[in-house]
Amino acid sequence: MFAACAVAEDPSLRGKPLIVAGDPEDRRSIVLTASYEARPLGVHTAMPLREALRLAPKAVIVPPDHALYRRYHKRLMETLRGFTPLVEEVSIDEAYLDVAGTPGLEEGVESLARHIRDKVRDACSLTVSLGVSSTRFLAKMAANLAKDRPGGIVVLGPEDASRVLGPLPIGAFHGIGKRTEERLVARGVSRISDLERVVEAGLRTFLGEVGPAFLADLHGRGSARVAAEATDAKSISHEMTFARDVVRREDLLPILLALSDQVAWRLRAERMAARTVGMRIRHRTFTDHSRQMSVPKGVFLTEELYGAAAGLLDRMPEAAFPCRLASVAASKLTPIPSERWALFPSSPSRGEALARTVDRLRRRFGQAAVMPAGVLGSPGEDLYDRALHGSSFRTRGLEKSGDGRD
Repeated sequence: MFAACAVAEDPSLRGKPLIVAGDPEDRRSIVLTASYEARPLGVHTAMPLREALRLAPKAVIVPPDHALYRRYHKRLMETLRGFTPLVEEVSIDEAYLDVAGTPGLEEGVESLARHIRDKVRDACSLTVSLGVSSTRFLAKMAANLAKDRPGGIVVLGPEDASRVLGPLPIGAFHGIGKRTEERLVARGVSRISDLERVVEAGLRTFLGEVGPAFLADLHGRGSARVAAEATDAKSISHEMTFARDVVRREDLLPILLALSDQVAWRLRAERMAARTVGMRIRHRTFTDHSRQMSVPKGVFLTEELYGAAAGLLDRMPEAAFPCRLASVAASKLTPIPSERWALFPSSPSRGEALARTVDRLRRRFGQAAVMPAGVLGSPGEDLYDRALHGSSFRTRGLEKSGDGRD
C-alpha cells in the first residue's frame, strides 16, 4: 500500500520500479516495501537498501509518509462502507466485509467483487485484490491467492477449498506460524492437504484444541463473523524493526521508552487510557514472544506505559534474543477519567502537567521537538525522525551487534 499511495499522489511513478525506504545515503537504511515492478528484480521488504539498488539501479526511492497512508486508509474504508456497514478493519491495508444482502449481489459474487475493486480504484486511486468466500478464513486464503497479480479476484467456495488450497505449503495456512509449521513438518505435514490425512485426535495430541480448528477452517466451518464495531480503535500500538539484531536485553530499554512514548502520545490524542499493556519481541528466526499485563486504573502517560513494558521485558525468556523487532501495545481502551484530564484541572499530577506541555510543543513544532532523555543516542531516537515516523528501520547507537560481531 505504501508504494501504491506514492503512485496515487504522483502518477508519473506508475509502471516504474519503486522502493519505499529511508535515506539512500544512510548505509543502514532498509527497504520498507517495493512495488510490483521492483519485486521481479529481487527487491523485497527488509532488504538493505544498498543491496536493493544494486539489483534495481533504476528504481525510484520514495521516503515513507505515514500521514499520507492514514489519509488513504480513511478514504479506502469510507469507500468500502459505501457497500456495507459491516466492515472490520484488520490493518492499514486490509479489511473484512460481510456483503450478505448487499445490492448487486444478485449478479454474482465475482461481479460484486469487480464492482468493489473498480470503485476503490476510481475513488482512491488504489488497486486492491479481493478474496471472496463464505467464511473469514477462506476469504483470507482467497485474498492471499489474489495477491499474485494487481487487482486480482479469487472466489473460493467451501466445496473447492481442499482442492485449491491442498497443494500449498503448510506455512501458507493462515494462522499457522513458523513454530507450528516446524512442528507439523516434523510430523510429515508439509502441505495443507496433509492436514486431512491426520485424524482429529492426532492433531489435538500435538497441537491442542487448535489442531481440529484448523480442519474446521479448511472445511468452511467455525469461522468468526465480521465485527463491524472494529471501526472504533480497540488498541494502539507502535513497533520498530532493526537492521541489526538486538542481542542484549538492556539495549531494548531505551527503545521501549521511545515506543511507550509514541503510544502514550497517541492515547492522549484520542483521550483514551489503557487497561492492558502488551509487549512483543520477534526473534531473528521470526518467532514472536508476547507478554501482557492488566493495569486496573488505566494508563496514558509515558512513564506509566514504560514501567509496564519494562516489567514485561523482565518476563521475556532468553530464547527471545537476539531479536529483530519490538513493539508496545495499549488495549482495553477507556476514556481518560475526566478528573485526570479536565479542560481546567484543579490539581493535575506532575506527570500529567508535563504531558500536557509535551503535547502542546509537539503539536506546534513536531514530534522531534521533545523526547525522553533516555531515548537520546539509542535506536529509539529514529522513531522521532519526521521522514521515518512510525516505521524506523535503522539502528542508531548499535554499531556493534552485541555479540562481538560488526
